[in-house]
Amino acid sequence: MEGTRHTVTGTDGVRIGLLTAGSGPDLLLVHGGMGTIESWQRVWCALTRQWRVTAIERRGRGSSGDADSYDLSSEYGDVAAVAAALADERGGPVDRRQRRTTGPTGSPPWWLMARLAVRPAPSSPRSSA
Repeated sequence: MEGTRHTVTGTDGVRIGLLTAGSGPDLLLVHGGMGTIESWQRVWCALTRQWRVTAIERRGRGSSGDADSYDLSSEYGDVAAVAAALADERGGPVDRRQRRTTGPTGSPPWWLMARLAVRPAPSSPRSSA
């Protein structure tokens, strides 16, 4: 996959690997639990023809670092840190005026994913004893 590899530091200091390519509106991709940046290989060229795509390498995989222990809220923090860094690069916050409700292949647009990413992590279910 072609693009520029770079990193952003997560909220707890872990280095988060990124791959960015294309031009146009931003699209932020986060792969699934067993994936890597390469999970996007089949759609990468098509996406980068229309958008400036940044794919996150989730912590503990590929080009990203890892922490001593795992906490799901750290992954939320990672995505929020990347979204904030992308907004800083573009000179402002996410454009919420966009009217599309879906992105390519019916997926949510990047601005919706970024808004969801900066929400607080869900609280852990409490066990009843």
